[in-house]
Amino acid sequence: MFTLQRTVRQVSAVTGLMAAVVVAALLLPARAAGPDSRPATSTEGGCTLVFGHGRHPSEDDAANRSWDEANRAMASQVAADLAAGGRRIVRVLLPVTVTDVPAIVDGVLQRAVQQGCGRIVESNLFIDGTADVIVARLRAYAVEPARGAGRPARIGATLYTHQQEYPNTQRHLDRLVPATLGRELATDYVQRQGVR
Repeated sequence: MFTLQRTVRQVSAVTGLMAAVVVAALLLPARAAGPDSRPATSTEGGCTLVFGHGRHPSEDDAANRSWDEANRAMASQVAADLAAGGRRIVRVLLPVTVTDVPAIVDGVLQRAVQQGCGRIVESNLFIDGTADVIVARLRAYAVEPARGAGRPARIGATLYTHQQEYPNTQRHLDRLVPATLGRELATDYVQRQGVR
């Protein structure tokens, strides 16, 4: 069972062209979960892209690896629970050190369109330093398909958001189990959205 270790320092992010290259390279090998990994024929289909990513990298490589592992465990549980309901799932996981938001959004959208996913579910586990809380969050967005050359595909409005917050203490960090958080968030999402 994996629990979190405390992280304390932030560092400057990978930005610009290098971040775009890193994001593209990381997204290309992503694989669909479940028995059928073939792309659907349109973004209206029953495919969901589950995107896991942390926030606020640390100067400590070991701390970054811990947050990457935590986010992987949470997102993997979300993906597994959604796949159990019969949906085709495509998983995308990015390390906490990839922070170029426009490049991330573009890469995730391209992957969703490529795989024919009509929905993106974003799974995040991180520390909000401003509020001094640990945040476990799940958000879902519709993928709006391209409508001709003048209207490319885009990520639509937020369909669902659920966030759990815990005091940023060593006790809470030690007790958090990311897979359990992922299951709780996925269960709430399924119940509220009726996706199964």
